[in-house]
Amino acid sequence: MTEAPAVDPITLNRLYGRSRGKKLRAGQQELIDRLLPQVAVPLDGPVTAERLFGYPMPLHFEIGIGGGEHLAARADMLPDHGFIGCEPFVNGGAQALRHVRD
Repeated sequence: MTEAPAVDPITLNRLYGRSRGKKLRAGQQELIDRLLPQVAVPLDGPVTAERLFGYPMPLHFEIGIGGGEHLAARADMLPDHGFIGCEPFVNGGAQALRHVRD
């Protein structure tokens, strides 16, 4: 039996499937270009409610938010909590940003 090759977990790409679907419509692309940078979690430094939202509050992190429907509903139910969503599919992320905008 041969030994499995060593894999660096930091560089391992774990996206099983596509990250893009159909071309984004102009409104979706504008959300990605203009709104996403305003609400994105900074790449460096601590991830704290104070840093992201301006004051202490419970934080919720959802992985795989799809179009953001569930995350938006939870945020509406818990307005005194902070929500962070992660979505590798660009089209889903653009749909989720509509909820942020609205």
